[in-house]
Amino acid sequence: MNGYYLLIEYIKSLALSDNDCNTFTEGDELGDTDLKRQSIYPLMHLVADGGNFVNGVIQFDLELFALDQFDEQLQNDPDVFNTQLYVLKRIYNKLSISDGISLLGEGAIQKVERKENNLIGWSLTLQVEVADDVMRFC
Repeated sequence: MNGYYLLIEYIKSLALSDNDCNTFTEGDELGDTDLKRQSIYPLMHLVADGGNFVNGVIQFDLELFALDQFDEQLQNDPDVFNTQLYVLKRIYNKLSISDGISLLGEGAIQKVERKENNLIGWSLTLQVEVADDVMRFC
């Protein structure tokens, strides 16, 4: 009965093993994270929006944010967008070939620009299915 926990820990391990991700956070709002600390960037934030119980599996609706700070003087927006896009792509690719995890449909990506925090990057919305490991009784 730990499918959710294992899924989150697995995604966290994928994110933190990526050279272009320093920090992994989760929760309803990115604003809950201490965004003023310079050492946390680039970061990945996970929001679990909901899910469904389906025969023998649990489906989770997830949104992953890959974000980094941009520098207006350097005008490094294209570099940040490119790097963070490929962080999400690498994680998506690994999830797609992982045992016990199925991706349903396609992952939708969207540009994210939080100019008040000098954060830009991408979000990836996807539905993930994991085996329901709850013991069944006859």
